[in-house]
Amino acid sequence: MHEPSEDPRPADPSVERHYSVYEVAEIWSVSANTIRKLFANEEGVLIFGGEKLYGKKKTWSTMRIPVSVLIRVHRKLSTRTDTSRSHR
Repeated sequence: MHEPSEDPRPADPSVERHYSVYEVAEIWSVSANTIRKLFANEEGVLIFGGEKLYGKKKTWSTMRIPVSVLIRVHRKLSTRTDTSRSHR
């Protein structure tokens, strides 16, 4: 498993490392569903699919999370946690 370094973003976001939901879930020690919810509406996340499988109602999709988005969300969550701790 490759963990993101301090600032591994290349100049071109299309070639930066993209993580799967399961990879991020493993790194952060949370469920895949938690990761899907956290990143579903984040700008820069790639979502492929959303089509019906074999005529069934359930749809499939594949989510890929660029390292720059992973870092941004982590910072946002860390800031929120730090702020809430200071109010105790």
